[in-house]
Amino acid sequence: MHEEALTSVDYSVLLPVSDLNQAQILGRLGSILAKEHEGEVLALHVIKVPKQLQLNDGRLFLRERRPYIDKVIEQARVLDVPVHTMIRLGRSISDAILKTVHENKSDLALFGWPGSTGSRDQMFGSVIDRVASNPPTDVAIFRHRPYDKLQSILVPVAGGPNGRLAASLAIALARNTPESTKVVLVHVSLSSSNPKDAEARAQNAFRRATEGRRYELIEQRVTISDSPATGILEASLDCDMIVIGATRERLFRNILVGNLSEQIAEKAHCPVLMVKRRSTVFESILRETVIA
Repeated sequence: MHEEALTSVDYSVLLPVSDLNQAQILGRLGSILAKEHEGEVLALHVIKVPKQLQLNDGRLFLRERRPYIDKVIEQARVLDVPVHTMIRLGRSISDAILKTVHENKSDLALFGWPGSTGSRDQMFGSVIDRVASNPPTDVAIFRHRPYDKLQSILVPVAGGPNGRLAASLAIALARNTPESTKVVLVHVSLSSSNPKDAEARAQNAFRRATEGRRYELIEQRVTISDSPATGILEASLDCDMIVIGATRERLFRNILVGNLSEQIAEKAHCPVLMVKRRSTVFESILRETVIA
């Protein structure tokens, strides 16, 4: 197992990478988010060793997997962001990621989109679902689509904590692009809503999303639609990226994000970053003692 010593920083972004393309994409995005906080990137690749083999036999794959890590290093150096690397051997990829999160005290774990699994129990694959069902750190999943300049980032807000995290990450991205980038906060009001109540909810959502956050290029939009997904997708047509918080799922529903986020990631014309904040201690205890 190859590791490099970590330094003490205020913000650390963990990038679990599984192939070269993902390493390049996540390396750049993760480095931008780390740069905002003068933090660092930790590139992680996990070699899953079958039970039929000794754990140390996984060392045979170290050389061929090293390019994945090197690609992240390359992206981080472009932005002058400190980068550390780790290749772990293990029986379970999700266990290795969780162990790294705890050891490194990571502030954000950034995953690449593996696509829908077709299973009701697993929305984004067993590895991400395991990590994000009761996340010990903030979690983001990036659904990459090619884009040129990042001039406008759409952030749907409804007043929840994941919307606040989405706004925070969108502002971090916007501040660190070479071009001038605006953050567009959109609140979707359903057509059946009372106009006065809808306006009050929208203003509350905007206030909660931006509280304590300063950025000059923030635009607020209220759109009326028959469904949240339709409203968000229509609002995104003139934007270059969507950063969306996980919908507020029921406490005992052990999934990553609601169907809304998945719909947006599948149907949007632009890249989508889905985010979910870390679990509170109370939520963690309930999930571990009641769901298990």
